[in-house]
Amino acid sequence: FGDIMISAGNKHQKVDEFLTVKALCKRAGVKGIDVFFERVADNDKKCCQLWDEYLEVLSVFLHNLDSVFGWEIAIGGSLSPYFAKYQEAIMERLKVLSDDGTGYTPRFQISDLGKFGAATGAALLPIDAFMEFGYDKL
Repeated sequence: FGDIMISAGNKHQKVDEFLTVKALCKRAGVKGIDVFFERVADNDKKCCQLWDEYLEVLSVFLHNLDSVFGWEIAIGGSLSPYFAKYQEAIMERLKVLSDDGTGYTPRFQISDLGKFGAATGAALLPIDAFMEFGYDKL
């Protein structure tokens, strides 16, 4: 989904140009994501504003994925350990975006597999086929 276009800061960008650790750290002017979240915890104005914008764009992106596919979405990657603290904030944004009178809100969960979650998840498919656990039928 990295080539999907989004609008952030009155600028059209690809998802990979905005919703990545590298892009977030570059906009914040920090060398790593741990430093970024330390600054968010210290209420650094720039980092807090960037994180709020990030959550808004992420919420719109999740809403759009749900609108197209209707699947429960798993959020993973190197930011997933930080998302747990903000899961409720994301859910509130999704409720606003999805307010069509039906009470439906897109479903998502935060992966606990960290930055290698996608590789781990992909690896489970051939392992499942070999071991016959039945993950492909969930």
